[in-house]
Amino acid sequence: MIDERKEFQCYTIFPTYRTESKKDTAFLNRISLQMLKKCAGFLRVLTIVARGYLYKDEIPDVEYARRALCAWCSIPAEKEEEWQFDTNFAELHTEFPELVDEQGNGWLVRHVNNIAAFVESSPKQVTKNVRDNVKQIMETFAEDWKKKVIQFQIPLFTESTKNDWLTLFDDVLADALELGPLRSFRADVSEKDSAYIQSLLPKGMSLSEAIEVIAYYKINKLEGTDWALYPSIHFEAYFGNTNFTHKYQSAFFKTFGRKTEEHCGVARYCIFENFADRVNVTENVD
Repeated sequence: MIDERKEFQCYTIFPTYRTESKKDTAFLNRISLQMLKKCAGFLRVLTIVARGYLYKDEIPDVEYARRALCAWCSIPAEKEEEWQFDTNFAELHTEFPELVDEQGNGWLVRHVNNIAAFVESSPKQVTKNVRDNVKQIMETFAEDWKKKVIQFQIPLFTESTKNDWLTLFDDVLADALELGPLRSFRADVSEKDSAYIQSLLPKGMSLSEAIEVIAYYKINKLEGTDWALYPSIHFEAYFGNTNFTHKYQSAFFKTFGRKTEEHCGVARYCIFENFADRVNVTENVD
């Protein structure tokens, strides 16, 4: 989460599809099953992808980044209506061979198919819960994702967007321009502060998870406020499970800060200064 460059690689390079144990979900590569089931949480993913391509030169190239988004999202499908946007961007294969193949299968579509193939071929290497979720996802993913890709392309000020909170390429690119090039940070905590934080954590919660949540807050705190956006669905993808949000989150924020109610997997949160000051965040500069 605090290393955006590594996060970009997770969204553009395929992982090794294997597990060290049944609880190992590294093969999902920060795209959680929950995200795939709901087709939700892709605003941050797309923004990371856009920022990675937007700043290939000194001057941001918005149209290049837009084409990269189309390639990443591409899925072969026939247009049902003349007015519909295309979802198959096979023509971008030459420009973005890492993002879309010659048939128009974008990075995400291929990643989902790779996950399904791995789970089917290696059922003993994953849990029954994962197998059941993947089976459910594959029943509807193609059609659901096609609808999403059409939605992404709707112009920002189209009247049809007024009654729903949609993720649009226009929003993604605007966010990417505002956030700037991808950044990479590291978090350091002294032994004394580590022991103090650990002593206050809910039983079972790892220190590394707490440090990541605190460091992410320090990096992303909105100017002029004590709040930062809290993308819970992405913390789940990063941690590789839902333990933090389902087991520890409530108790954690009672001690370490505050969090508002979530909407579409996003909330606001703050970390009390006494704890934020114990985590030192340093930007990695190439």
